[in-house]
Amino acid sequence: MDDKIRERIERELPALIKRPQVLSFSCGADSVASLIRMREWGMKPKLLYFEFLPGLPMVENYLKYIEDKFGEPVIKFQSILFYQFMINGLLQKPGVRWELWEDAMELGFAVPKQEAANKWIMELFPEHMLSIGIRVSDGIFRAKKLRERGPVEWGKNEWYPVADCYRSDIVRIIESAGVKLPVDYRLFGRSFESVRHWTAGPIRKHCPKTWAVIEEHFPMARLLCAQQALLPDNPDIKSRVKTYAHLAFETEECIA
Repeated sequence: MDDKIRERIERELPALIKRPQVLSFSCGADSVASLIRMREWGMKPKLLYFEFLPGLPMVENYLKYIEDKFGEPVIKFQSILFYQFMINGLLQKPGVRWELWEDAMELGFAVPKQEAANKWIMELFPEHMLSIGIRVSDGIFRAKKLRERGPVEWGKNEWYPVADCYRSDIVRIIESAGVKLPVDYRLFGRSFESVRHWTAGPIRKHCPKTWAVIEEHFPMARLLCAQQALLPDNPDIKSRVKTYAHLAFETEECIA
């Protein structure tokens, strides 16, 4: 744990507690730990989830678990990643890919950047602080930003509840609260964000109901499984699975 950043969080807490809160909830370990911490501090944040594809059982079942566990409904928005996939015809059959691109050009459709999308969404929650699960150990640039600007950016109405944490701290927070992570952490060591070569193979093998929905929308997704089979093992994924798998559900049904 980074003691200096922790001290800065504690100094800001009295003011933060007075503000209504919104948590960008990705189903990831950092956002789960953020939710646990915020509830321990007496906050009751609204939970916003940006879904890549509606109706994915592994996602829907976990969100239902979180809603039941914390007594807070999850508000869903469409992820811009879905539009990026569709406008570019990714993982679509060749003819469909061209039709999607032509339709987008005719309509003048452009995919917004995530920062702009966040700004529009936060206009629905005036006076709220947006909390995001980023940490000092996420990388050199993020560490530099957190140490220079601090864990709270009042000008942006944004703050980072687990900014002071390292991976071991996140594990301890989740274990202590008795909260489970989604099956994603057994499969590829992070929460599902979109269909990639490192997510496709494990989902196809271990989450058949989820894979059926993915293939319905992205009929060429099976090619990613072949790509994964040709690539060497990713050491970061292996490390993350080793760290988090014991905290995760065993199946897409999310049954404890």
